[in-house]
Amino acid sequence: MIAWLTERVAGLLRAARHAIFGTAGSGLYETLRSASFRLLYLLSGGRGRLVRVAGQFPLYVEWERISIDFEELEVGFTLPFGRAISDGMTVFDVGASLGEWSALAGSRAKGVKVHVFEPNGPSWSRIRKVFELNSLTLPTGFFRGFVSDADNLTADEIAGLRAALWPVAVAGSAAFEDLRQPRDIPCICLDTYCRITGAVPDIIKIDVEGAEGLVLRGARST
Repeated sequence: MIAWLTERVAGLLRAARHAIFGTAGSGLYETLRSASFRLLYLLSGGRGRLVRVAGQFPLYVEWERISIDFEELEVGFTLPFGRAISDGMTVFDVGASLGEWSALAGSRAKGVKVHVFEPNGPSWSRIRKVFELNSLTLPTGFFRGFVSDADNLTADEIAGLRAALWPVAVAGSAAFEDLRQPRDIPCICLDTYCRITGAVPDIIKIDVEGAEGLVLRGARST
């Protein structure tokens, strides 16, 4: 009942924001948007928006994702993904974006070990938030960088692979980053990651905007 009521309030707030969008300045719109989300978190007890991914799998997401229809979004992918996960599996989420599929994997069964790979710095605060909304334990492994067919790592970055700590959040909006960017974004092969960490994946989900071939070439041994 609370989830249903909160969704109705969310719809009204969204309609109100959009009604003034064409006539009010961007500053007022953003103020109303921020206030709306604060109210929705309060109404939901801080748990975020409860959705059913692919119409089946319950998951809490940010209220900021109110316009996303998780019931229909990529059902052909999320439905078999969710069904395939069972107790104790190791799941690699390559191209985690905002972390919803990582959180889905972690919430589907007991003792699932999730390894999260994402190059975009600002995404990591969102990934951490969706894990917290779903009361999930810390992911087993992290890599803030590109998964590719060649390694480009410093000694500190290699050492960091063994430390299960959330990557430091970076300010800014979460968006896609380009493979052609310079060395400021590290790259790793999955073969290298598995050799260093000892992880052996049961499932590898890959969503890297057309660079899937690079990921697979770097995972021959895996």
